[in-house]
Amino acid sequence: MSTITAVLDPCPDGTLHLLLPPDLRGTRVRVEAKLEAAPSVTKSPVELRAITW
Repeated sequence: MSTITAVLDPCPDGTLHLLLPPDLRGTRVRVEAKLEAAPSVTKSPVELRAITW
């Protein structure tokens, strides 16, 4: 099991996209989600997309 905490920017169509860790790719994944508004950030989109496993 992996626990991931992320702040995501929604796409214009309202969807969210989360990059899966390599060990979960190609498998079924159970997801539990808690959605809440996040404070604004001043980091660039590139910094927000940088995920290290």
